[in-house]
Amino acid sequence: MIILVDNSEALLTDQDISAFNNAENALILNESGIEKWKAYLGYDDIPKLSDGLYSKEFMIKFGGEEICQGKFWSSVSSFSTIGVIITDATLKLDKSFNCIYFQNNYPVNKPLDSAIKSKLLKYFETHNLIIKDYTARV
Repeated sequence: MIILVDNSEALLTDQDISAFNNAENALILNESGIEKWKAYLGYDDIPKLSDGLYSKEFMIKFGGEEICQGKFWSSVSSFSTIGVIITDATLKLDKSFNCIYFQNNYPVNKPLDSAIKSKLLKYFETHNLIIKDYTARV
């Protein structure tokens, strides 16, 4: 699940995620996840995280284990940041585009730390929710 650190609000739960795309470090959202995540995006000009989430800290927790902490960030930001981020979607989320992405640093994306990646893989492989290539799944 993805939790806001400052108030412990669960933004997405395990039930909102249908798979993990290992190749792209992306969570594939199901219908409930898409609807929840769309509530945090603004689409006035381009899709972006609402001001309420941008640069806020989150925690990723699966199976009761904390995987990592990071920040929500915008893929159109002119500011850089270091560490794990979840970027906003630059396309509207729907059945054909249903992913949110993890990245390490912005704007220069580096590979996720191996400890974080292995925890994500362990959880999703255990639940048979890992895919190697992007396939829209709802």
